[in-house]
Amino acid sequence: KWVSDEPAKLSDMEVGGMTQPQFCPLEGCGKAFADAASLRKHMHTHGEKQFVCQVEGCGKRFLDSSKLKRHSLTHTGERPFLCPFEGCGKRFSLDFNLRSHMRTHTGERPFACSFPGCDKRFAQEYNLKTHMKSHCSQMDEAEGAASSSGGTVSVCGSGGMRP
Repeated sequence: KWVSDEPAKLSDMEVGGMTQPQFCPLEGCGKAFADAASLRKHMHTHGEKQFVCQVEGCGKRFLDSSKLKRHSLTHTGERPFLCPFEGCGKRFSLDFNLRSHMRTHTGERPFACSFPGCDKRFAQEYNLKTHMKSHCSQMDEAEGAASSSGGTVSVCGSGGMRP
C-alpha cells in the first residue's frame, strides 16, 4: 500500500475522485501511503530500535524481536524451508521467500495492476511496483501536454502512484 518515497507536494492532492495519499509527517521522511492504516503501520518504523544483533561486528538494530530473529538467519546460514516441488531442492531461510519462489513452479500471479485499462499481473510485488511507475511516466507525459490547456494535476509525483 506504499505510494511514494518522494516528499509531499501540492500536486499530490485529490484529482478526479481519487483519494488523497496519506503522507508521513516526520520531517525528512515524506513517504506516501494509499490509506491511513498503511501510514499508521509505517509510523512504527520510526520507533526506538531496541533489539540489537549480538553477533560481533554487526550491531544492527530492530524494532521488534521477530525482525531480529529473522535477521539472525543471515549469520547462521540456516535454510529450514524446502521447496516441495519434485526435483527442485531449493531451500530458503524465510517462509515468505519459499512462497514467493513457489510461484515460479505454479505460474501464480497474485499482484494485479490497478491502473484503468491495464490487465497485467505479476508474481512478485516488486515487479508490480516497477510496472506502476511506467504508468506514472505515461500520465506525466499526457498531463504535461494537458497542463498548457488547463489539464489535471499529477498524482504520481516522481516516485510512485496510486490510481
